[in-house]
Amino acid sequence: MLSKSFKAPAVLSIASYQALEAKGVEKSAVTRAQVTHGSKSWKAAGVDAHAIIEVVAVENPQEALLFELELHFGLRVKEALSFRPREAERGEGIAIKLGTKGGLGRFVPFMKDPVKQAKQRDVLERARAWADEHNNKGEMGYPRLTMEEARTKYYHVLRKYGINKKAMGVASHGLRHQFAADMFEDITGHRPPAEGEQSPAWFKQNRELVDHAYKKVSEALGHWRKDISTAYLSSVSMMSKLQQQRIEKLIEIVQNTPGVAPGLLELGVKRAWLTGRAALGIEMPHNERFVLTVGLEEGVKWDVLHGVHALLQKLLPGRVMVTPLLGGVQPDDGVEVFLC
Repeated sequence: MLSKSFKAPAVLSIASYQALEAKGVEKSAVTRAQVTHGSKSWKAAGVDAHAIIEVVAVENPQEALLFELELHFGLRVKEALSFRPREAERGEGIAIKLGTKGGLGRFVPFMKDPVKQAKQRDVLERARAWADEHNNKGEMGYPRLTMEEARTKYYHVLRKYGINKKAMGVASHGLRHQFAADMFEDITGHRPPAEGEQSPAWFKQNRELVDHAYKKVSEALGHWRKDISTAYLSSVSMMSKLQQQRIEKLIEIVQNTPGVAPGLLELGVKRAWLTGRAALGIEMPHNERFVLTVGLEEGVKWDVLHGVHALLQKLLPGRVMVTPLLGGVQPDDGVEVFLC
């Protein structure tokens, strides 16, 4: 078990380093020399996921495999515990059906990069062997445990190794964020804007490719996470943590209020962005409505905006003002709110 005194965000004590090294973790694996606030991935936090997984695998091989499924395929914890490798495997990726949010299935393709793809296939093969041997359903979860009990056991292992925000500065879900960032890089050749390694100008100049990457990553994740959507074109990654939190809160309101996202899609809204003060993370009075700029599906007439206004007034009364996307040009100051 990692020393309780271990806290990656601060300067580590000699005793803490010794505890890590006793487990086989090099100092560099958890020395966070530079933290990127726009991303919640382990890599952005300066934590070497592969090194930590190797340590966990010594005493907890099943949990290590669950971590690898999250890291290399973007699975949520529930999805990893429900995962049936043999049933999921397809020629060019895996099909996720069990444990998904809202019961919606999805396909996660293998990466184009041969090294990354080889690692994905290796993880899948080892997961299949484990599930076949240890679970009569061929699942990666714990036999005879309910999902609630399984999650409790899973998080107990995380605590055992000090894998949490307080100790390492990362959470289990950060592995899924890292998958998203890795897939973005696999498509574009660049790390996502949230990690701040590329100038904002590149993302603006290659907007079509960036849009394509966001769409593909969104599909692979099943439900878009705010780490990339709120850092669209690097605008948010340069902001303060408080500004980011304000933007994330507004995005969650649109994405998580029952009926809003599916209602907009049904009316013919194709894409939506926070714009104006909301997209800048500026503090707004409670009675001030935030602006949502919407683009419509091809062939849908602007008359539908009356329906959009009515929907948002019903579900988010007094909170949102809708404006149309004019000229089909994505707003430069917009932060995209993914509706699917």
